[in-house]
Amino acid sequence: IKSISKALNNRQSDETTIADACHEWLNLANCPELKPHKDVILKRMDSTLEPFHFLAVMTDPNHRNDERLNENKKEMARKWLVSLMPSSFSLLLAYEAEEKPFPKFFKNKRFESQSLVEGFKQ
Repeated sequence: IKSISKALNNRQSDETTIADACHEWLNLANCPELKPHKDVILKRMDSTLEPFHFLAVMTDPNHRNDERLNENKKEMARKWLVSLMPSSFSLLLAYEAEEKPFPKFFKNKRFESQSLVEGFKQ
């Protein structure tokens, strides 16, 4: 129960992003205390989360390296993005590979301790 209450509490914050919410789902799906309920959690997660949730995780500097987001979910996100904006696919690949124009972004310490919004305000 503690894991669920923590996830709910985190998702109700005013600063919670889509990536944060998806990250909480991944936490619940991989929580050892909830192993007896894993099938139910995964079923609910699959019915709740959409490709844009996975894209949010992939592009959020705080969650982009979350290994629990499997390649199948990443591919769903890529296909969704291509269906909406085909020209942005090359940018996503550059982002994932930390290639131009993104390398400086990843080395910016400002984003390690602040929210994205705060970082862009400066």
